[in-house]
Amino acid sequence: MIKRALTILFTFLVIYCLFYLFTYNSQYDRGPDPSFSSVSLKGQTLNPITFIDTKNIKRTLFNDDQLTIVVFWASWCSPCMAELPYFIQLYNQYSDKGLTIVGFSLDYTEDDLVNTIKEYKVPFPNMMMTPEISNAFGGVYSIPFTVIVKGNTIVDSVLGYSEPTYFNSFLNSKYLP
Repeated sequence: MIKRALTILFTFLVIYCLFYLFTYNSQYDRGPDPSFSSVSLKGQTLNPITFIDTKNIKRTLFNDDQLTIVVFWASWCSPCMAELPYFIQLYNQYSDKGLTIVGFSLDYTEDDLVNTIKEYKVPFPNMMMTPEISNAFGGVYSIPFTVIVKGNTIVDSVLGYSEPTYFNSFLNSKYLP
């Protein structure tokens, strides 16, 4: 009788663990966690940032009225890689309407970043994260982390995976023609 009770208890425990495992892994399908969706950067003003991207081109951000999506990511980050094709599509669709996207990578080496850019044919500028870039955004401690900037003012930020529809509705309704 005890053996049967232990078998039933063990079976229940295994089913519970499997259920938890599968529901936990599917969290990235639900969009951003509401507790992370606004990382209290909204309204913050940024100083212009100059950097040299992976193509050795000097670029300056936040010195005009441009709409910029800043993506903090890494090739080893599964949610980041799930978002990457969407950001490529967004860039291809809206770059001629005034949208700039720039990526700052937390990859372990620049080779990892460059190989990922080549493999995915990423059209927008990227560079390795630096302490100066991180500090400009109050510190970047988790990825994916996406910041939307109009001119030099942060208008929104999202920590964690976001569904593509979030950015489409946000950009179409407020900032792009």
